[in-house]
Amino acid sequence: VIPTANVLNMFTELERRFSGHMDRGLTLQANDAMDIEGGEQRILYELLMQRGYTSYSKLTFRMLSQTKYTSGKWYDGGRGGDGSDQRAACQADGMPYVINNNWIIGNAAKISRAKR
Repeated sequence: VIPTANVLNMFTELERRFSGHMDRGLTLQANDAMDIEGGEQRILYELLMQRGYTSYSKLTFRMLSQTKYTSGKWYDGGRGGDGSDQRAACQADGMPYVINNNWIIGNAAKISRAKR
């Protein structure tokens, strides 16, 4: 894939903002908590939503359906719950194409979770 200037500009800005966020972590004391709510995904979303006034204003993108490309909450509800709400929302729209397991570490653990 050969990125366009708009894509390069947007990811340059994403890197700049996220690096600043991570740099702030360098000043924390040992027991201080770092605010990572949303991390790079939150920053990317913000950049895409405000692109009208930027060097990547002509960037086009498409948000994927959260029921067709769903969270791993499908399996067990994530932090609490049993996932039934997530499954019900997805099943109302047909079965998902993709169920994310990106926070589970290791292929064996992902396969085991998917088989439940």
